[in-house]
Amino acid sequence: MLSKPKYSIQRALARRRADKNNGFKFTRDRARKLLRWTILSEFWPFHTACLVAVAKKSKETGTLANLYETKGAKFLSDMLTDKRSSDGDQASMTDANTSFRAEARRLMGFEESDEAFVRVLGFAPDLLVEDFDEDKLMLLRHSFNLNPAMVARVVAWDRARW
Repeated sequence: MLSKPKYSIQRALARRRADKNNGFKFTRDRARKLLRWTILSEFWPFHTACLVAVAKKSKETGTLANLYETKGAKFLSDMLTDKRSSDGDQASMTDANTSFRAEARRLMGFEESDEAFVRVLGFAPDLLVEDFDEDKLMLLRHSFNLNPAMVARVVAWDRARW
């Protein structure tokens, strides 16, 4: 169940920012985006962490739904089937990969289906890659219900594979 206090706090912070910054307006569309982001990060934290990792790395603009469909779903699939190897100790690398895949699958087990995530992500108004920016909605700053350790772990996995 969605925690109403979390969204209330996020909305209050965004409104306060609008009061202090004349260039930022907290509109009804931005409130709807913030609510949807809260729902996504509450019900699909692992999917959302993967989307954040892809969005941070991406040079693309546009909707988060399109970014997830073009890159995020493959990123998630790659993570769950990761078979990286290393020049180092093969056995320890295999153990680390197996452990990470098991952890990723366990986290995914708590979430609803991928189709439901994509459906909620695609609701209007569109969540945009630009909504992460400091001069826009700053979705990450209002994402205190999204576990930063999970996001860091996903980003670290992505860095290690390249």
